[in-house]
Amino acid sequence: MCISRGGAPDPPRLKAHSFRRAAGRETHRAGSSRTNRAEPAVHEVSLAHAVWRQVTAEMEKHPGRRLMGVHVVVGALSGAAPELLEFALGLLVAESQWPQAAIDVRDEPVLLVCRGCGHEYPMDEMRLRCPACGSADIEPVRGTELRLESLEVE
Repeated sequence: MCISRGGAPDPPRLKAHSFRRAAGRETHRAGSSRTNRAEPAVHEVSLAHAVWRQVTAEMEKHPGRRLMGVHVVVGALSGAAPELLEFALGLLVAESQWPQAAIDVRDEPVLLVCRGCGHEYPMDEMRLRCPACGSADIEPVRGTELRLESLEVE
């Protein structure tokens, strides 16, 4: 176990090559060029570490409590693969002081809003115009982030 500058234990370290192999996303080499198949797995490992740092920081505020569940929300436009993030978090939990904690990663659909008329609607099939007024001045208001939603403790 390593101790960070703040005195808190660092989360267990996952090696990207081990994660890719365990997740069935092993990097393949063809000649001297590498395919990009494993790139997302490395991304989710770093995201899992970031989420786990938040979890451990919160649990340090409640000594003696048992972590029973970790709930994470992954927006459809967040750039993260929910199943790979769940797998990586599961590996971190298994190596932690709370191996009994369940991991719940929930997908969040994208919700768009029209800046012209204020109409909110779910994104489906990349509709680039507001269905109410036809404006192309739209922006996502939900479904773009990855966040630690809640922790279950006892």
